Amino acid sequence: MAAINDLSVVMDENKRGIQYGLYSAALFGLAVALRSVRPFKKFSTPQSVPSSFVKKHVTLHGRVMEVEPSGELKVDHFPIWPLPGQSSSLLSVQIDSIQTVGLSTAWLSTVVKGSKIKFQPIAVNDNALSCIRKNVGLQLVSLGFASVKPIHTSLKSKLYLKYYKELLAAEDKAEKKKLGIWNDKD
Repeated sequence: MAAINDLSVVMDENKRGIQYGLYSAALFGLAVALRSVRPFKKFSTPQSVPSSFVKKHVTLHGRVMEVEPSGELKVDHFPIWPLPGQSSSLLSVQIDSIQTVGLSTAWLSTVVKGSKIKFQPIAVNDNALSCIRKNVGLQLVSLGFASVKPIHTSLKSKLYLKYYKELLAAEDKAEKKKLGIWNDKD
């Protein structure tokens, strides 16, 4: 009982120090959390996206500003909390596992350009962030505007494998219906 009374006396005499210690610990925890989440960071190059975001397939948001002839999307990435005066450079995003051909660029320019999108990074390439953009990739393949590339043997995530199976099924349907690139011109 005496030990509890002594502890109570020490705490009463050092209230201010204990408060400052608790505030310091809370601020340190907040700083660590903000560093890992990066709520103010606007990604403008594939290399600026943290590897933890790629490993965890963190959903990123942005607006498609341009569509390259290769089918690569130039995206204005939206940070969680935008700050005034951030750069307006664009992030190169490549829809993974599809090979765009023919009318795919025109379709992307018409349908996707200017719209807000969500995308999940799965790999960082030298010139573009390789992402799953499920509904766009599936639409391109099912319309016959794109074909499915060989599977990445290095990617083993359930998300990627499910996406890849859906792409293969969409390609099979487009080929059976002879849509787009699968149209036989006899």
